[in-house]
Amino acid sequence: MIGVLCTARSGSSAFAKYLGKVVGAPINRVFIHRVPDEFKNMYEYGKYFIDTYEKIYIIDRKDKHSQSESLAFRKTKYGDNFNRYFTKEVYDTIDYEYVEKCKKQFIKQSKVLEKLGRIYEIDLIYYEDLYRDKEKIKSLGLYNEKLYDLYLNPNDRHRKFENASTKLL
Repeated sequence: MIGVLCTARSGSSAFAKYLGKVVGAPINRVFIHRVPDEFKNMYEYGKYFIDTYEKIYIIDRKDKHSQSESLAFRKTKYGDNFNRYFTKEVYDTIDYEYVEKCKKQFIKQSKVLEKLGRIYEIDLIYYEDLYRDKEKIKSLGLYNEKLYDLYLNPNDRHRKFENASTKLL
C-alpha cells in the first residue's frame, strides 16, 4: 500500500493521481492537519500513517505565502466545497488577514512533516520541485511522459495570472 502524507495546497492531489496511474494502484492521501479524534496530535497521526503503509511520500510546499494565499482564496470563496478547489482561476480577492492565519498553521504542519521525514528518513517532496520541471519525478523513478503532461505539467497549475494585454501600434 502506498500513502501520501501532505499539507493542503501542496500539489498532493495531482501527485496522488499521477502516482496511482504510474504504479497502477490506489493511493491513500491524508492531510497532516486532519487529525482523527483517536490521535493526540499531528505528529502521532503522521507516525501512525507512516507505520501503516509500505511506501510513503511526504508532500509539502516551500513557499508558505503562496500556499496560504491559495487556501485563503479558496476557503473564502468556496468554503468547504472542496470540489471547487481545483477550479483554474485568477485570485481576484484575497483576505490577507486570513492568509497570515493560514501561514501560521502551515508552518506548524511543515515542522511536523519535517520531523517525521527526519525520523523515518523520508525525503520531503516539495510543490516547487514537482512543478518546476520533470527532474524530481525522474529522480524518484516515477517518470512517465504522457502522465506527467496530463497531471503535473507546470503550465497546468490551478492559479492563473491575468495576462498583460498587448496592443499593436
